[in-house]
Amino acid sequence: MVGTVGWEWVFYINAPIAVIGLILGGLVLKESAATTKARFDITGVVLLALGLFAVVLAVVQSEAWGWTSPLTHGVLAGGLLLLVAFVLVENRVAAPLLPMALFRNPTITVGALAVAANFFALFGVIFLLALFLLNFRGEAGIAAGLMLLPLSGVSIIASPIGAAMVGKLGTRFTMSLSLVLVGGALFGLTTIGIHSPYIAMAVPFVVLALGVGLVMTSGAEAIVGIAPVQLAGVAGGLQATSLQLGGALGTTVLAAIVSAGTMSGLGTTSFPGREAVAQGIIPTGLDATTTALAQDAFTGALSSAFIVAGCVAIVIAIAAAIFVRNPTAHHTVDEVLLETESGLSGSPADELAR
Repeated sequence: MVGTVGWEWVFYINAPIAVIGLILGGLVLKESAATTKARFDITGVVLLALGLFAVVLAVVQSEAWGWTSPLTHGVLAGGLLLLVAFVLVENRVAAPLLPMALFRNPTITVGALAVAANFFALFGVIFLLALFLLNFRGEAGIAAGLMLLPLSGVSIIASPIGAAMVGKLGTRFTMSLSLVLVGGALFGLTTIGIHSPYIAMAVPFVVLALGVGLVMTSGAEAIVGIAPVQLAGVAGGLQATSLQLGGALGTTVLAAIVSAGTMSGLGTTSFPGREAVAQGIIPTGLDATTTALAQDAFTGALSSAFIVAGCVAIVIAIAAAIFVRNPTAHHTVDEVLLETESGLSGSPADELAR
């Protein structure tokens, strides 16, 4: 579509799918409502929205403003203060938007972190790989899309596999293994270069997509599967927010790492178009030697970004192996809190009995 009718159609094609979804939803979904009425937490909505917006804005604009800029620090600090205020408010209101008690259960907390880390890696890596394939390897748009196809195709297959693994092996094992796969694949991508054969990229692509699909399933089970049934909607919102926030931060943070690494690789000399190279574009008119320098600087910075994303995945994998427990059924809020406190203070024998 990009090569024929234009890039705008990448967005237009979603409109008929959305219309079909609305029609099917109206025909199939049954209305449901809470048994008791509660005031809507408008204050929580405003604080959370503004806080997340400010944090993401500071990270996105850090390259333009500079990480040492007072504006970057001010917006970031303001966002963090708003999030702190959100937590304080949620602990006081009668019907909070996001009950903070949920985070006293380590399985839910680590599950949210796993989903965020998963899409931190996926969104950021796909964005950077697209720049690498199109602008530095010179692949055509359709060819680059086909080369990246395993990242989506294998994920579709991996999700039902993840559901089966969660059922047989448990959430803890599945989540830990899947994040290790994500981290290992990212470390494997650090070896790719301008002239690397496609198989050197295809194998890590498949492993990464497999890990991503498994995290999607095990993360959903860790968050929604253990949350009290009356908070299932809240848990679903937490999962979606973790996904979106992780993806936004992955794209911006990893892009910032690549930009800074590329500028460092080009040195302090007056390299022509060094800002463009840092953004993933090779300026036209460069000689072979200068082009090779630009390619090496970008691919070196790309490896650094992959290492950062891989380390994030491995750290969360370790946390999952230590803190995540296998949910067996939905509980009430009080049961979840009691189970959390018992799990944090009980002995292995007590854990086995439970």
